[in-house]
Amino acid sequence: MKNIKLMTLNLWCCFDWNNRIDAIRKFIDEEQPDIIAFQEAQINTHYSDSPSSNLLTDDTYPHHTYEPAWEVTSFMPYDEHSNTRQSHGLAIASKYPIISHEIVRLTLHAGREEPAIALLCTLNIEGVKTHVCNVHFDNTDETSKAHLGELMLHLKKT
Repeated sequence: MKNIKLMTLNLWCCFDWNNRIDAIRKFIDEEQPDIIAFQEAQINTHYSDSPSSNLLTDDTYPHHTYEPAWEVTSFMPYDEHSNTRQSHGLAIASKYPIISHEIVRLTLHAGREEPAIALLCTLNIEGVKTHVCNVHFDNTDETSKAHLGELMLHLKKT
């Protein structure tokens, strides 16, 4: 199988979106990855009914999947469009067909508000089934380690 270039990119939802979107597009165009794993991709109906990850890629990436971790109104206090419907999750954009995808919901630990998830995708890369895992764990060492252990158990079972 040929070498595959994978990019992972946390989009920070739509925070300061109008000032960041062109720079992110330029970065993707310069790097030309084959597969992009997006964390904190968001549907914010103020900007679009499509996930922010779809707005960043062109026809070079015809295959997309997006899975929300949660859906809310008034998601971020610093978002000037907080009265719009929003969802927040993981996405994958690929030059190669996505055969299947699965969302794994991880434990919501005490005192945490944001669900942690993993997006498992199987892609067809030149006839070879290839598995890609996109994760967005909690942001503390303790809970991230717990989420990693939880995900590894799931992967061993499947």
